[in-house]
Amino acid sequence: MNAENDKLIFKVKDNKVFGFLRFGLREFDWNLEGKKIKIQIICVIDFYVHHLKQRDGMGKNLFDKMLRFANVSVNQIGFFYANKTIKNFLQKYYKLDNLVSITDAISISENFVSFNNKIFLILR
Repeated sequence: MNAENDKLIFKVKDNKVFGFLRFGLREFDWNLEGKKIKIQIICVIDFYVHHLKQRDGMGKNLFDKMLRFANVSVNQIGFFYANKTIKNFLQKYYKLDNLVSITDAISISENFVSFNNKIFLILR
């Protein structure tokens, strides 16, 4: 892991932090069609919105900023330890229904696309 290069986006109002999103590149070995390859993908590491702000669109705003900053779509990123809350969020705002575990910690969309690493997966 390379946490020192992670990026943080904060949502601050009245000098109070109400949400944040941490993301960064993660590299791992992947066995693709019998060939071991190294890939790097942008992963959402931590994502938090205060419970009083969860229905105000703050989480969507944080997520959209991250996607614009990283210049990727939701189908080009991974999610660390994707729980039910993040899965519901992704389904509601991005119509991302199914995540596929590719390591013990990382899940991706079943329509994952990575142009930088020449990997294109359509798992349906």
